[in-house]
Amino acid sequence: MKVNIEEIAPCRKKITVELSVEEVNKSFADSFANVVKYAQLPGFRQGHVPKKILERKFADSIKDEVKGNLFQKGFYEGLKENDLTPFGEPDIKVEDLNPEKGKEFSFTTEVDVRPQFELAEYKSIKLTEEVEEVSDEVLNERMELLQARFANYDEKEGEAKKNDLVEGNVTVVIGEEEIFKDQERALRVEGTTLLGIEIGDLEKHFVGTKKGDVKEIKFVAADDYPKEELRGKDGVATINVTKILEEKIPALDDDFAKKIGMDSIEKLSSTIKESIEAEKKNAARQKTEESLMDALIEANPFDLPEGLVTSQAEANFQQQQMQMMMSGMNPESLKLSKEELQEQSKKDADRQIRKMIIFDQISEKEEITITDADFNMHIAQLSQAYKTTPEKLLRNIKQQNGLGSIQHEIVDIKTTKLLLESADITEVKIKADKVEDNA
Repeated sequence: MKVNIEEIAPCRKKITVELSVEEVNKSFADSFANVVKYAQLPGFRQGHVPKKILERKFADSIKDEVKGNLFQKGFYEGLKENDLTPFGEPDIKVEDLNPEKGKEFSFTTEVDVRPQFELAEYKSIKLTEEVEEVSDEVLNERMELLQARFANYDEKEGEAKKNDLVEGNVTVVIGEEEIFKDQERALRVEGTTLLGIEIGDLEKHFVGTKKGDVKEIKFVAADDYPKEELRGKDGVATINVTKILEEKIPALDDDFAKKIGMDSIEKLSSTIKESIEAEKKNAARQKTEESLMDALIEANPFDLPEGLVTSQAEANFQQQQMQMMMSGMNPESLKLSKEELQEQSKKDADRQIRKMIIFDQISEKEEITITDADFNMHIAQLSQAYKTTPEKLLRNIKQQNGLGSIQHEIVDIKTTKLLLESADITEVKIKADKVEDNA
């Protein structure tokens, strides 16, 4: 077998394979031997059908098998001999090949291949991890949110104020269609949306409302309203007010702390601060991982197959559009144009592929493997995130042929851990306003 490899573009090879008469004849003989061994025809015992009958009866299937075998031998062995790893499928239709017994056989194809480069030093990378300090303001805001979660509402006389609840019988009509009707619905006097519909400043509409009032709020259905036929149509929300409910926020004292399982307000404050600090630390670590990836990409320059980046960018773009639609967002309503989204998808794809290639080399060099414990722990964590059982999640993954992706995720996680543990990380405490300035 002769293999000639020509580079026609960065990471794209033109491969020409020539197989000798002997190799072709052997492939035909091997395929025919399989037919002899397993063929069954009426009137003949298995393994005793005359050769000429078998050759005539199974000529097409023998040739199809020979096509595949010769291509596999020539293409994949040729790549292996030249230490090349294919990215994607070769640009060839195997069914169009035409090997003939007693003749040499050759074919030419093109394929994207994995970039070849010498891996730069990846341990002891110097990184700065900026961890935001927890200010008194942030802590107080979190405490106030906790207070609000435990607020009670008592009916009151008089006018509604901000943060009160207006309770009443609610009807919403857009165009000629009644889209909502409910009795004793409580509406908060703040924000700009009513039952998920953008209608303007609710504080402006509801402050000063009293029991017995009838409020009519006119609006226009937004361009991204879920029902396309109602977009841009005039709407009206009618509220017959039956109650005004006043928010009663509990005091931040020891009694409040004990209601939620803490010994004192000091202990509650300390616990919440520790929780926020952990959040800030996790956020900082995520940025450090991105900085680590930046350093590795900068230290390991190599070309990428343009076709691979393009296909991954398109997949990213389609996934982004799908996620927007599933969340109720109209992609066309974004300020970014389609071209800008596609350009961002291409940048993301380039980074994803570079990370995959670099991590694959590191994990191979470090001989990172997956144990049963690694796999089971990862599935357990994913099942918690998706709010399902590990058994159900694993069954779904297998049905979608996703085991390979899960295994790759685990190797990436272990590789990231190794890199971070070996990195030279300097932690720096920063104030919140510095984070905002850098954003």
